[in-house]
Amino acid sequence: MITPPVCVGIYTAAGVAKESPEKAIRDVPRFVAVGIIFGLLMIVFPQAATWLLG
Repeated sequence: MITPPVCVGIYTAAGVAKESPEKAIRDVPRFVAVGIIFGLLMIVFPQAATWLLG
């Protein structure tokens, strides 16, 4: 699931934030889960998505 461009982004972000890459990689599943949840909410409640844009 983690392809080379994502890994490069994680290592770069970890370097900029002066954190270890291991800590940054540990936090990735949390962000993926939140993205999936919000995506599902927009599918279930499309009115909310159009309200946000309008």
